[in-house]
Amino acid sequence: MGIYVETRIRGSLDEVWEKTQDPQQHERWDARFSSIDYLPRGEGEPQRFRYSTPIGFGLSVDGEGESVAHRGDA
Repeated sequence: MGIYVETRIRGSLDEVWEKTQDPQQHERWDARFSSIDYLPRGEGEPQRFRYSTPIGFGLSVDGEGESVAHRGDA
């Protein structure tokens, strides 16, 4: 069972793409997670990452995700 999250973001496609490719920027604007750690990846592999969000009382939601999108020249 997984969780799917979708939201609207103000900004150009270039701005959004740039900020999602930089782990420090991604962590700043992606309010779903308090920490995002990108994992090493090989050529052509999707970007995997670990995330964590405290929910109170010493508990947190932790997990792993995968970014499979890529930006092609149009």
